[in-house]
Amino acid sequence: MITSAHLLAGASIGLATNSVELTIPLALISNYIMDAIPHYNPKGIDSYKENGLKSVNKKELFLKIIEPIIGITLTIIFALHNPSLTHIILIGAGFAMLPDILTFLEWKLGTNSIINRIDKRFHSHANFYSGMIPQGLIMLACWLYIH
Repeated sequence: MITSAHLLAGASIGLATNSVELTIPLALISNYIMDAIPHYNPKGIDSYKENGLKSVNKKELFLKIIEPIIGITLTIIFALHNPSLTHIILIGAGFAMLPDILTFLEWKLGTNSIINRIDKRFHSHANFYSGMIPQGLIMLACWLYIH
């Protein structure tokens, strides 16, 4: 799933539970449940290293760089609009992203731990159009719930 979907789901979980003890495990589990839904994952932008920005697929570049910034910004806005729950919303969003952050770090470090194997077991991929629909619906549902 794209970053925004995980962040908004985690924020929604924090808002719904209003409990750190429930938010942390539910947000972590939500990452794997959401990744089991067929979805589109952006591809790497390795061609940038070889041929510069002109060679990079702009859609992939957007999904790798701009989309996470949008997701983080929306999450912070939602958290600030709920001052008494800011901490729990941010905790939910953070723990919903934690498995992906750990997987990325392991990939960068070249390790293949249990986290990486669990992540691969849960992922279900789809093409761009059919894979973005479930992510869009999840984000819309979270937006409506939070707002």
